[in-house]
Amino acid sequence: MLRRPQYKTPWEAPRLMERFLALHDKHLSFEKIAAALSAEFGITVSKNACIGKARRLELHREKPRTTPASKPKALRSPPAEPPGQVPLLHLGNDDCHFPFGDHPTVRFCGLPKKPGSPYCAEHHAVAFVSPKQRWLI
Repeated sequence: MLRRPQYKTPWEAPRLMERFLALHDKHLSFEKIAAALSAEFGITVSKNACIGKARRLELHREKPRTTPASKPKALRSPPAEPPGQVPLLHLGNDDCHFPFGDHPTVRFCGLPKKPGSPYCAEHHAVAFVSPKQRWLI
């Protein structure tokens, strides 16, 4: 005699969702979560099923992605005229090291640099483009 499945989906099993959320909160990979749920509950749960469930429940591990309705920030281009034109020998540790020109006449911006960056805020935005923005180029 064939047994009818007790649940329509594995996610309806008692305590499965509770365990899924607990494993997700521990920041385990979805592959490890799927393996643990499969072993613990005697059912087959795939990695992609766990990913899909997390997305449907809007569980985020990282910062949320931008929605399609929001527009990405426009890439900035370097200023038309270099502000400082400081030679390398006159460049201080707290000065912007953004280069202008070619060897041997290369000069540097020289404006006060942004904390944690070798460049001022304007040149930092030009030099460091996020991977998402790189696809827009």
